[in-house]
Amino acid sequence: MAFSSINDDLASLRVEFRRLGFYRPASFLVSLQWAYNLILALGGMLGWCLFEAWWLAGIAILISTLGMSGIGTLAHTAAHGAAFAGRRPNAFLAYFGFPFMLMISLSYWRGKHNGQHHPNPNVVGIDEDCDLMPFFAMSEKDVLSAGKIGRFYYRHVQGWIFPLAVSFNVFNMQRASWASVFAGIVKKRPRKPIDWLDLGCLAAHVGVWILAPCILLSPLEGLLLYLLRIGLLGHFAFFILAPAHFPNEADLVGATMENPDFVMRQLQGTINFRTGSLIGRLACNGLEYQIEHHLFPNICHVHYPLVAPLLHEFCLRNGYPYRSLSWGEGILKSYVSIFRPRPVRSPWTRSKLLHASTRRE
Repeated sequence: MAFSSINDDLASLRVEFRRLGFYRPASFLVSLQWAYNLILALGGMLGWCLFEAWWLAGIAILISTLGMSGIGTLAHTAAHGAAFAGRRPNAFLAYFGFPFMLMISLSYWRGKHNGQHHPNPNVVGIDEDCDLMPFFAMSEKDVLSAGKIGRFYYRHVQGWIFPLAVSFNVFNMQRASWASVFAGIVKKRPRKPIDWLDLGCLAAHVGVWILAPCILLSPLEGLLLYLLRIGLLGHFAFFILAPAHFPNEADLVGATMENPDFVMRQLQGTINFRTGSLIGRLACNGLEYQIEHHLFPNICHVHYPLVAPLLHEFCLRNGYPYRSLSWGEGILKSYVSIFRPRPVRSPWTRSKLLHASTRRE
């Protein structure tokens, strides 16, 4: 089928989604989800302060981190302008979630995620999310580019180190955020109010979530609380973000081999996963529907369960892959991909996939 016919079919699907109301943000439900996750995040921190038993304090930290994950994924929806109808409510949710709660610059996130990742998921050399070098090799190409010792490390050692390194996932994004914000302020002429807003929210994070606990509790306990929460958040972020792009089913594609088929470019490196529980859905907030999100990022995540069957039918009708894993399988395969770096493949075409079966619950 010609690209023009596909584009017409996709345009018709967008029209149908608008008719069904999927492009209208579910503001009330998003607000309830935000309140639920905020209660978990703050309640868990309070539990840490009140519980004397170490195991109760540990459960409280896990609950708080779960809430922080949900706030982050809701901020992700807002950063796409899909949480609320107005620009300001979306901006509030995005700034509250990313720089204030997580100390991740919103401008940094938008450039990395909206600007690089979305147009080119799993495209080597463009999408930074699939480039973990020099510490970890995602592709066989990275392995072969290393020396003898490096190849041994990437093939036999990195998989055992990676689960520990995930603890530094969010810390690394925080470091990159500060570097990005300062670089932007130094280079930009004239500077915009949003640059200072981003910096102000990052500074507020330091004051509220690092300095205040150190004063109210003790410096040692305050820092321990922060390090535990952000370290655990690195694992939660991996559980939510990796299953859509790290398993072997999601191809790595060479940057020099751009696929002119926009839909196939999105689907070749992207798969869905099924959370299986309300708690999981309220933590992921639509990120388990990565296929729907990549093709329709401006649709509020609340509507993705209704979008999914219609998009699945579109993919079957036009010879596109629509793949889904269980959440546990997606996480496990994400770790396996570090033990077994993948080849960098050429773009798929629909004619090559007619024999492939699609997977869906």
